[in-house]
Amino acid sequence: MVLTSFTLKTDYWETLSLTEEDLEAIYDHLLEKETPMSVDRLVDILVNNRLERERQAAEQKRSEGGQVYLPKEEYQVGDAVVFPNQDWQSGVVTKVRDAHTYSESAFKVVEVEFDGGAKREYASGLENHKLNIPPSIDEDDPLLSPTAVLSHYGNQLAEKLKEGLEDHPDFVYIAGKWFPRALLVDVNVGNLNLAEALLDIHQGGPLPTSEVLEQVDLPEGINKKLAEFSLDLALQEDKRFDEVGSTGQVSWFLKRMEPEAVQKTPLFLKYHPIEFDPDLLDEQMIQLVERLDDEYSMIVSDEITVENKTTVTLIFPHWRSGTLPLTPRLAQFFPSAYESPRVRFKLIDGDTGEEIPGWVVRLEKYVYGLREWYLEKGIMPGGKVHLKRGENPGEVIVICGPSGSGTFTTAAGDRTRRAPSTCTTPTAPTCTSSSRCADPPAGRSVASTPP
Repeated sequence: MVLTSFTLKTDYWETLSLTEEDLEAIYDHLLEKETPMSVDRLVDILVNNRLERERQAAEQKRSEGGQVYLPKEEYQVGDAVVFPNQDWQSGVVTKVRDAHTYSESAFKVVEVEFDGGAKREYASGLENHKLNIPPSIDEDDPLLSPTAVLSHYGNQLAEKLKEGLEDHPDFVYIAGKWFPRALLVDVNVGNLNLAEALLDIHQGGPLPTSEVLEQVDLPEGINKKLAEFSLDLALQEDKRFDEVGSTGQVSWFLKRMEPEAVQKTPLFLKYHPIEFDPDLLDEQMIQLVERLDDEYSMIVSDEITVENKTTVTLIFPHWRSGTLPLTPRLAQFFPSAYESPRVRFKLIDGDTGEEIPGWVVRLEKYVYGLREWYLEKGIMPGGKVHLKRGENPGEVIVICGPSGSGTFTTAAGDRTRRAPSTCTTPTAPTCTSSSRCADPPAGRSVASTPP
């Protein structure tokens, strides 16, 4: 790729500040494509646009200064010459003489006077010289190659660009993508009421935007992606709706039909920080903390490997709440999102294949939806729950594992000891979230279910 040679300061990308010209270039690109884009894609536009503008500035500087110096060219007194390898300094040829050389190749020497009065001599009419090769950009140059710039500074530039877009009134954001506000399609109250009715029919959701769009009667002939983005923004700004899709997916749910334990942290999971000095923990204590694998632990193991399956030891607060902890180790199994605080997904019973509605409550660090499953399987505090990645994205398989021995409280308030057992499928009526266990399965006692 042959371009006019130019140089950038070594800290050019690190100290870059967004200009109105940068944002105009991104705005124009989005207008042209009529497609919402993520900040990662827009950073590519930013970098390429900046490099092109710097190249054009160098071209303009070259054209203003005179002809580009190449040793093979011949120059006359009075010629204006510009030097790319000297930061595009320009000067005027003041003298021309023969070179004093023993080489068979005769050439001349020109004296050039620069602004400020400095004078230097350069070869003229010299065919064999490396500076005769047209300058090109090294694809691995961390300052001039778009690929190298994005590799070295991409994350830093993305953060700056995100801040710039957030502060600019002409851009709107939803589900990880940006778009010009001027191109948005008008979505009125009637459209939103239809969306609410549709989600209500589907037990609150979730439904992707494409399915909602088919029922809300937006004007025909509109770019589909533009229509979806406009509807997403309108739904996001309406408090009736909750965006519950995983990363890269947009799905909608009615907030009034979400489980209470998703909207509000269950009592047994409420976290009350206690100040302490981590430096006082010895190695044995640190190992214990890592083994407990608590979602609010300040000590996180550096060795978190990607796994296809894992096992969780269920503690009382999560058993009582029907949840699992969202620890760094377990988070890799569950879907996440760019910004949505709640993500709806599927839990799959590994024994029966039954689908169980699951919720990742990201900010409060728990996964909800397993209370009935715990009771059905006879899982008690201290029991094991095996997790496996599902066949489809956003699906997690849960399998009941053998529980250990321990002491627990019966529905009558008595403390009793339980021997190690395996999972069971009760034949008697199971508990629901709004009733108490009147008829526990034979052979075991159970604690009261949550009110």
